[in-house]
Amino acid sequence: MKLKRVVGLFLIMMLPCSLFTLLGYQIGIHHTAIEAKDWQRTTFVLSFCALEELQAGNTPAATDNMRQICFAHAHKIYSDLSFVDDHFVMFCSFRLVKYFDTYCTNRTHWSREETLLNEDLNLLRHTNSVVDTH
Repeated sequence: MKLKRVVGLFLIMMLPCSLFTLLGYQIGIHHTAIEAKDWQRTTFVLSFCALEELQAGNTPAATDNMRQICFAHAHKIYSDLSFVDDHFVMFCSFRLVKYFDTYCTNRTHWSREETLLNEDLNLLRHTNSVVDTH
């Protein structure tokens, strides 16, 4: 009799746990889909603006738009510690640091993306994770 009570209680407890798990899963998928769509929208708008600027011959404006795209994506990647051991990502780290140090020297004109990426690159610089692959 006691065993039936324990099994019954166990089954009753499993139902809310299963429902909360399913609910959390659905919320997570929905949030991820919204975030991915936002990234796609941002990338499209900035890429298209850069394309228009290039077509019009305005190379500095096109470069700024491409830089925003690149640095926003780089920040998203380099701020995620799971990418630290990714050889494909780390392959670009030396070139990215070199580009950043060469062309992004005026901090007063930095965009939000440049500020965030600089923080990520400082971590790479101080942990000797930047390796010249050439």
